Amino acid sequence: MTGSVEHPRSIELYDNGELKSVSSDHSSEVLQDTKITGDGLLLIVKDETTNELDRFAMQLTSDTTANIKMLAMSMPPGMPKPKPWKLTKSATSGIANPRQ
Repeated sequence: MTGSVEHPRSIELYDNGELKSVSSDHSSEVLQDTKITGDGLLLIVKDETTNELDRFAMQLTSDTTANIKMLAMSMPPGMPKPKPWKLTKSATSGIANPRQ
């Protein structure tokens, strides 16, 4: 598997770990490795500016939804541990059915 993961440069969390806000600027990390686990997919990405590896665990919850959570990342002091984020598959666009 190849590709990248794009995400906000910074996030702000409520004390309970729920997402409060995200920055409008984004960064992109190169996918280094993926592993199928017993309950989902492990994504390992590399930040090109810091060379740090980040790990995300993704678990499908339906045909169109998944949860993703950060693993073993160091958080700034006082920042709560983020709860898993809910992902929803968006409809594909740009593909038209040819007319005859």
